[in-house]
Amino acid sequence: MTSIRNNAIEKSQYNKKAWSIFWFYALLYITEINTTDLIKKTISRLTKIILFLDTQGDLMNYKQIESFNMFMLYGSVTQAASVMNKTQPAVSRLLSELEKSVGFPLFIRKRNHLVATPEALLFHKAVSRSFIGFEELKRQAKAIARHQVGEIVISTQPVYINTLFVPIFARFHEKHPDVCVKLHDDGHKEMLQRVSENRCDFALGITLNLGSHTLDVRPLIRCQAVCLLPAAHPLVDNPVINIQQLNGQRFIELHIGSPLRTRVDHLFLEAGIYRHIVAEARTMQTVCNIVESGCGIAIADPLVTPYLDKSKVVFRPLIPTIDWDIAIIMQEKAMLTNTERSFYQITRKEIGKLNTFSSIKKEGTNP
Repeated sequence: MTSIRNNAIEKSQYNKKAWSIFWFYALLYITEINTTDLIKKTISRLTKIILFLDTQGDLMNYKQIESFNMFMLYGSVTQAASVMNKTQPAVSRLLSELEKSVGFPLFIRKRNHLVATPEALLFHKAVSRSFIGFEELKRQAKAIARHQVGEIVISTQPVYINTLFVPIFARFHEKHPDVCVKLHDDGHKEMLQRVSENRCDFALGITLNLGSHTLDVRPLIRCQAVCLLPAAHPLVDNPVINIQQLNGQRFIELHIGSPLRTRVDHLFLEAGIYRHIVAEARTMQTVCNIVESGCGIAIADPLVTPYLDKSKVVFRPLIPTIDWDIAIIMQEKAMLTNTERSFYQITRKEIGKLNTFSSIKKEGTNP
């Protein structure tokens, strides 16, 4: 893109007033990481059109192209002039100059009426596509000025989709209604991989099993696992569950390899306690649903507790504890845009409201 732009500048002296607008938006594209594919394609297309037109002699300007586009859309010089708030002779002059610039006939003149040629119809296809993208460029530029631009790509684990992400997104959308938030529902391993490969702006997940990944981890809250019990289970009368009481119990577990499952396996193995695993599931939501059916016990993230059917499931603290942080995870030395920083701050604020559960402790709030 940069080389194309440099070549274009070297080849011709542009109509400064008209094309400075284009280069302004092109510069925004170059410097804004989160620009959409439509913008990228539009910049490329407009640049190629500029270079092509520059080889044709007198370079057409933006107002000529705009006049042509309006004529093709509305079918007459009169209506085009009205939409553009110009006089009819002014629009006619711009169309004549454009026709001279392109080097092929755009119109057939019948008395005082212009009819588009087949070449004009073909040329307008390219022009109209570019104008659609150009309008999007202008919208994006205005959005950048208001910090209302582009998109944010977030990776998070399934357990946090409904428990955390929905209220965070709702608050963010109130402040940034034009920003698209793309959410990837990933397992823990896939989430860390996505951050490491710079395929998302940041992730929202737990800090268990970070492994060898070199990442910027910003803790939000501290959590302790809870024990979920069917309401009719004999252990519900205990205010706290010691894992020694769980020997031989029927368990519902997450898939092998998930961070919490790995920690639970290690804890029970170290204590020499056997658990009868009757079901495994990918998501914590499924685990909770099976516990609600009365088929077994589970050790779970405390954030699921507000969403449990309390008539079917109770939860109790677990001893010894299994602790972890929920954190924003991003690449080291990542530079946040104003929009991303806003999402980060809203995430902190919303998660801070969760400090009402005994198994959740709020972390420091330094950004």
